[in-house]
Amino acid sequence: MTREDARKILGEGATEEQVTTLLNTIHNEVAEKDNQIKFLNETITKNQGEINRLKLSDDELQKIKQSQMTEQEKFEQQQKALEEQMKNYKKLANSVKAKSVLIGAGISEENANNLVSKFVKEDEQATLDLANAFVTEFNSIKESTEKKIKDDFANIDVTPSGSNVNAKAKENIMTWEKFQTLSSEEQNKFQSEHPEEFESL
Repeated sequence: MTREDARKILGEGATEEQVTTLLNTIHNEVAEKDNQIKFLNETITKNQGEINRLKLSDDELQKIKQSQMTEQEKFEQQQKALEEQMKNYKKLANSVKAKSVLIGAGISEENANNLVSKFVKEDEQATLDLANAFVTEFNSIKESTEKKIKDDFANIDVTPSGSNVNAKAKENIMTWEKFQTLSSEEQNKFQSEHPEEFESL
């Protein structure tokens, strides 16, 4: 910061002594902040080196531990790893079979994948039982929904309302007033085609 900048901060009436004091104060504060930042950076660097050293020590400790294991312990460790791997393989195979059951019931592949991931077991039969139980429930809900839709449609009255039917019937009934509005040709035609109705007018 320049002396001119300091004068703008302090105002026009600031003395040279006040400007110098402000500049010194700002300079000291900046220097203190720089020292704090430098210290933090050094601390981080130092701690990172310690972390790396401890990590290396842990790796070395694992190697030492393994080198001190008996053949029996090494065999047991390998056996445990193989057993865990076999569990994963069984689950993968069972998930494929369960997925096939779900897709066969009309469930989409995406939904089948999501469902299988929730109930797949290491035991094949247990997994298939869960898949079949879900399919049974799915079909039951599907059938009841379809039945309800059919019943709802069956109960819809598609015939015209009575008032509409009666109104239309009334429009087609010949009255003496209507007969008089017909032309001579239309009257003769009506008499010829509807003699009984003409007699009742």
